Amino acid sequence: MPNDLKPTLPATPDTVADIATSEARLPTSGPVLLGTFGADTAPSALLRLPNGEILRADQGDNTPAGTILGIAHDHVILTRHGRVKTLSMPR
Repeated sequence: MPNDLKPTLPATPDTVADIATSEARLPTSGPVLLGTFGADTAPSALLRLPNGEILRADQGDNTPAGTILGIAHDHVILTRHGRVKTLSMPR
């Protein structure tokens, strides 16, 4: 496509670029909830395991972090070795 036909996009505001590229130190001692997505009736979660592996999990899935009991928009509830744990997204 010739350059004169390519659409021009507005520049990304500095505040958006700063937030999107900020460094965050995620804990490495346990699983971390990276995000949740999907329909309210069938949500999924992205988890980062201590070894760095990232996996997608659905309710009822058995993962190395535990069995996923529930997924909400900002947290995941799981059970492992008879203990219930809530993972919230890092701030």
